[in-house]
Amino acid sequence: MALVLKSEIAAIFTRTLTESRIPTDLPGIVEYKYIRPILGKDFYDAVVTTPASYTALLVYVKPVICWYAKYMLMPELRFELSDLGVNSIQINGTTPITDEAYATAMNQCLIMAEEKVKMLNDYLYDNADLYPLYYKSQNSSENCQISGGIIMKKKNINSIDNGNY
Repeated sequence: MALVLKSEIAAIFTRTLTESRIPTDLPGIVEYKYIRPILGKDFYDAVVTTPASYTALLVYVKPVICWYAKYMLMPELRFELSDLGVNSIQINGTTPITDEAYATAMNQCLIMAEEKVKMLNDYLYDNADLYPLYYKSQNSSENCQISGGIIMKKKNINSIDNGNY
Protein backbone atom coordinates (compact mmCIF):
# COMPACT_ATOMS: atom_id res chain seq x y z
CA MET A 1 0.00 0.00 0.00
CA ALA A 2 1.36 3.41 -0.96
CA LEU A 3 1.66 6.13 1.67
CA VAL A 4 0.49 8.77 -0.76
CA LEU A 5 -2.34 8.71 -3.31
CA LYS A 6 -1.91 9.60 -6.95
CA SER A 7 -4.39 12.43 -6.38
CA GLU A 8 -2.00 13.93 -3.81
CA ILE A 9 0.81 13.87 -6.38
CA ALA A 10 -1.43 15.46 -9.00
CA ALA A 11 -2.33 18.21 -6.52
CA ILE A 12 1.21 19.67 -6.44
CA PHE A 13 1.13 20.46 -10.17
CA THR A 14 -0.03 23.98 -10.95
CA ARG A 15 -2.25 22.79 -13.80
CA THR A 16 -4.72 19.96 -13.71
CA LEU A 17 -3.02 16.59 -13.99
CA THR A 18 -5.31 13.65 -14.22
CA GLU A 19 -4.46 10.60 -12.16
CA SER A 20 -4.58 8.51 -15.32
CA ARG A 21 -1.32 10.18 -16.47
CA ILE A 22 0.48 9.00 -13.31
CA PRO A 23 1.89 5.47 -13.53
CA THR A 24 0.22 3.20 -10.97
CA ASP A 25 3.51 2.15 -9.40
CA LEU A 26 5.03 5.66 -9.17
CA PRO A 27 4.16 6.29 -5.48
CA GLY A 28 5.69 2.95 -4.49
CA ILE A 29 8.82 3.56 -6.56
CA VAL A 30 9.32 6.99 -5.02
CA GLU A 31 8.82 5.60 -1.51
CA TYR A 32 11.30 2.80 -2.09
CA LYS A 33 13.91 5.08 -3.67
CA TYR A 34 13.64 8.12 -1.39
CA ILE A 35 11.69 7.36 1.83
CA ARG A 36 12.93 3.87 2.72
CA PRO A 37 16.61 4.99 2.86
CA ILE A 38 15.64 7.80 5.26
CA LEU A 39 13.47 5.74 7.60
CA GLY A 40 15.36 2.46 7.41
CA LYS A 41 13.79 -0.85 6.38
CA ASP A 42 12.07 -1.79 9.66
CA PHE A 43 10.65 1.67 10.33
CA TYR A 44 9.53 2.06 6.71
CA ASP A 45 7.79 -1.33 6.81
CA ALA A 46 6.01 -0.35 10.03
CA VAL A 47 4.83 2.96 8.55
CA VAL A 48 3.56 1.28 5.38
CA THR A 49 1.83 -1.47 7.36
CA THR A 50 0.08 0.85 9.83
CA PRO A 51 0.07 4.40 8.42
CA ALA A 52 -2.72 5.44 10.80
CA SER A 53 -0.26 5.05 13.68
CA TYR A 54 2.09 7.59 12.10
CA THR A 55 -0.17 10.48 11.09
CA ALA A 56 2.18 13.14 12.51
CA LEU A 57 5.13 11.65 10.62
CA LEU A 58 3.16 11.42 7.36
CA VAL A 59 2.68 15.19 7.43
CA TYR A 60 6.43 15.36 6.62
CA VAL A 61 6.71 12.19 4.52
CA LYS A 62 3.96 12.93 2.00
CA PRO A 63 5.45 16.19 0.66
CA VAL A 64 8.78 14.41 0.10
CA ILE A 65 7.01 11.71 -1.89
CA CYS A 66 4.96 14.21 -3.89
CA TRP A 67 7.90 16.43 -4.87
CA TYR A 68 10.12 13.52 -5.85
CA ALA A 69 7.18 12.03 -7.78
CA LYS A 70 6.79 15.32 -9.64
CA TYR A 71 10.52 15.29 -10.38
CA MET A 72 10.33 11.73 -11.71
CA LEU A 73 7.11 12.37 -13.66
CA MET A 74 8.15 15.53 -15.51
CA PRO A 75 9.96 13.72 -18.36
CA GLU A 76 6.82 11.60 -18.87
CA LEU A 77 4.81 14.78 -19.31
CA ARG A 78 7.23 16.28 -21.83
CA PHE A 79 7.96 13.25 -23.99
CA GLU A 80 6.12 10.16 -25.07
CA LEU A 81 7.47 6.89 -26.40
CA SER A 82 5.59 5.48 -29.36
CA ASP A 83 6.22 3.12 -32.24
CA LEU A 84 7.65 6.16 -34.05
CA GLY A 85 10.24 6.82 -31.35
CA VAL A 86 10.44 9.53 -28.71
CA ASN A 87 8.15 12.48 -29.41
CA SER A 88 7.75 15.82 -27.71
CA ILE A 89 4.24 16.32 -26.35
CA GLN A 90 2.70 19.58 -27.51
CA ILE A 91 -0.71 21.02 -26.82
CA ASN A 92 -2.41 22.87 -29.65
CA GLY A 93 -1.80 26.61 -29.50
CA THR A 94 1.14 26.38 -27.09
CA THR A 95 4.85 26.91 -27.50
CA PRO A 96 7.12 24.22 -26.07
CA ILE A 97 9.51 25.39 -23.37
CA THR A 98 13.21 25.57 -24.11
CA ASP A 99 15.59 22.92 -22.83
CA GLU A 100 16.99 25.52 -20.42
CA ALA A 101 13.54 26.31 -18.99
CA TYR A 102 12.81 22.60 -18.68
CA ALA A 103 16.11 22.03 -16.83
CA THR A 104 15.25 24.92 -14.52
CA ALA A 105 11.84 23.43 -13.77
CA MET A 106 13.37 20.00 -13.10
CA ASN A 107 15.99 21.54 -10.83
CA GLN A 108 13.31 23.47 -8.92
CA CYS A 109 11.42 20.22 -8.26
CA LEU A 110 14.60 18.63 -6.99
CA ILE A 111 15.36 21.61 -4.74
CA MET A 112 11.84 21.48 -3.28
CA ALA A 113 12.13 17.73 -2.68
CA GLU A 114 15.50 18.15 -0.96
CA GLU A 115 14.08 20.90 1.27
CA LYS A 116 11.19 18.62 2.23
CA VAL A 117 13.76 15.90 3.11
CA LYS A 118 15.52 18.40 5.38
CA MET A 119 12.21 19.18 7.10
CA LEU A 120 11.53 15.45 7.53
CA ASN A 121 15.00 14.90 8.98
CA ASP A 122 14.56 17.82 11.39
CA TYR A 123 11.23 16.38 12.52
CA LEU A 124 12.73 12.91 13.02
CA TYR A 125 15.68 14.35 14.93
CA ASP A 126 13.43 16.42 17.21
CA ASN A 127 10.97 13.55 17.78
CA ALA A 128 13.22 10.49 17.70
CA ASP A 129 11.89 9.37 21.10
CA LEU A 130 8.41 8.91 19.53
CA TYR A 131 9.74 6.46 16.95
CA PRO A 132 11.73 3.60 18.51
CA LEU A 133 12.23 1.95 15.08
CA TYR A 134 14.02 5.04 13.71
CA TYR A 135 17.80 4.90 13.85
CA LYS A 136 19.61 8.01 12.67
CA SER A 137 22.58 5.86 11.64
CA GLN A 138 20.37 4.09 9.05
CA ASN A 139 19.25 7.39 7.51
CA SER A 140 21.27 7.68 4.30
CA SER A 141 20.40 11.37 3.95
CA GLU A 142 22.29 12.01 7.19
CA ASN A 143 25.48 10.56 5.71
CA CYS A 144 25.28 11.90 2.18
CA GLN A 145 23.81 14.85 0.37
CA ILE A 146 22.13 14.80 -3.02
CA SER A 147 22.62 18.07 -4.81
CA GLY A 148 21.42 18.39 -8.38
CA GLY A 149 21.38 14.61 -8.69
CA ILE A 150 24.98 14.28 -7.50
CA ILE A 151 25.49 12.16 -4.38
CA MET A 152 28.16 13.56 -2.07
CA LYS A 153 29.38 12.39 1.32
CA LYS A 154 28.61 14.96 3.98
CA LYS A 155 31.63 16.54 5.58
CA ASN A 156 32.11 16.06 9.28
CA ILE A 157 32.49 19.47 10.93
CA ASN A 158 35.08 18.09 13.37
CA SER A 159 37.20 16.68 10.54
CA ILE A 160 37.36 20.10 8.86
CA ASP A 161 39.18 21.47 11.91
CA ASN A 162 41.78 18.73 11.53
CA GLY A 163 42.17 19.35 7.82
CA ASN A 164 40.70 15.92 6.98
CA TYR A 165 37.83 15.81 4.57
